[in-house]
Amino acid sequence: MHDPLNRHKAQRKEIRSFLVFLTCLAVFLAIFSLYYTEDFALSDKECVELNHLWQTKYRKDFRFADTWDDGKFECKSQEAHMAQAIHFLDTIKFVLPDGSTGFDFYTWLRKIDPRFGKKWMSNYVGVSIFEDNQLNISIDMLEQGNPVTIAGIMVHEARHLEEGYNSHVACINDKELRCDNRLEKNLNVGGAYSYNMYYYDNLRKYSDAGRAAKRVAKERMLYIFDNKFNDVDEQDRQAYDLD
Repeated sequence: MHDPLNRHKAQRKEIRSFLVFLTCLAVFLAIFSLYYTEDFALSDKECVELNHLWQTKYRKDFRFADTWDDGKFECKSQEAHMAQAIHFLDTIKFVLPDGSTGFDFYTWLRKIDPRFGKKWMSNYVGVSIFEDNQLNISIDMLEQGNPVTIAGIMVHEARHLEEGYNSHVACINDKELRCDNRLEKNLNVGGAYSYNMYYYDNLRKYSDAGRAAKRVAKERMLYIFDNKFNDVDEQDRQAYDLD
């Protein structure tokens, strides 16, 4: 026997269940989006503070090519993103398990004393000019404005300048690309890609950097591990938590 009242109740229950499902889905997507968002946009306050540091500290600590504006910068400018990356290296501190302070990349960079340049590049994110002790950063990367990766470019190119030559070799899997011979067991004695691993690994393990910064660091480590060494020990994948 057909019962329209029960049918109506069943439909209302189905609608409620569907609405609960949509609500749960919306919450999940919101959390998922928050977790995976790489929002390094500067607030107005941060922009003012960086402008001050750019004028009073960073342009004194480092040398800059004439391609950089030396006045007050806009918050979404290449200068702002460069200042943000330098500030990232300046303020990120590494505390090792024994309580001691880890490697200071900012002080190390100052000792190398690079001249920072910027230019459009089609095939590279950074280039070292040894005769001028200059490192150029891709304008495209500066426009993207990710301080973690821009700082990584500085670390990579500064290691080249410190070594005094380009230690890259042809990649075994693609002779048109450049790799390091091996992933060194002691990262801080290796080439530029080992130094990238050194920087990102310290960032993930020993710093108080935010979740987005540490996620970027892991992504960069995965890419470098899989593509930029001709010889790696696969056990290092687990050692560096790259599974």
